[in-house]
Amino acid sequence: MPARVPEKIAFLDGELSGLKSRIGGQGNAVQWEKLRNLQEIRDDYAASLERAKQRAAEDEA
Repeated sequence: MPARVPEKIAFLDGELSGLKSRIGGQGNAVQWEKLRNLQEIRDDYAASLERAKQRAAEDEA
């Protein structure tokens, strides 16, 4: 499993939540771009974790 990915995902979830609450529906372009970038990074980590779990399950079978 990739190193500390669950912790990274949890951290990014917190950052995303905080950013969403700060900008609400009134954010500027920079804030929205940061939100999109953080979400993409979080999604990449989640996909990586899911692939690692699948590989581990296949190795056990």
